[in-house]
Amino acid sequence: MCTATQDRVSMPTCGFTARCAAARLTTTLIQSSARTVGERWRGMSNVGKMWRHFKTICKHKMVVYRECKACGIWWQGVVHDLSKFSVQEFVPSARYFQGNRSPIEAEKEAIGYSNAWLHHKGHNKHHWEYWCDYNNETGEVFPHQIPLRYVIEMVCDWIGAGMVYSGEKWTEDEPLNYYNKVRNGRHFHQDTENLIVYLLITIKHLGLADFHRVCRSMLNGEWKGDKVG
Repeated sequence: MCTATQDRVSMPTCGFTARCAAARLTTTLIQSSARTVGERWRGMSNVGKMWRHFKTICKHKMVVYRECKACGIWWQGVVHDLSKFSVQEFVPSARYFQGNRSPIEAEKEAIGYSNAWLHHKGHNKHHWEYWCDYNNETGEVFPHQIPLRYVIEMVCDWIGAGMVYSGEKWTEDEPLNYYNKVRNGRHFHQDTENLIVYLLITIKHLGLADFHRVCRSMLNGEWKGDKVG
């Protein structure tokens, strides 16, 4: 009788324990499924951002190629920003892609610097940082004069970025407005700065067609216009 009694008493206890174990297992499965779904969703989101970033790069390159070709430096238009497809640049830029501005700025805001930019500026001669050196003792920056063809590519890059991010709102005064906005944080050789300002003023007041014509004349050594600077 004792054994039977013990069996009768233990049965409810075992049933309760089984129900608790089942509840814990169900909770664990739900949490695991939620994590899996979340990870897959984030993965899909990342793939989507990578695809949109890839399309943005291609769109930008197409505009810059068109501008470079019109200016007489078509090959620079072909190879422009190819480093953006490298792992060092593409992965972090896709992670911080937003669509309405450079992901480099978003990355800087998030972590204080940009891995993509550290690689990009050292591999592309159309950026002013490529041409800067500094004094090891004082930290003073020494900007070198940028060759004409890379100044032209720089301006074409600004045009391309503006057209991609501004879309139909882009106007021919935007490159000069952009330059005036960022000028204080940049280091240019005086001759380079004079040339940049001259080209930007040409775009604003005479339009892209005259900008193209002026660049071709300068590259061919046939420029008969006003003295730059």
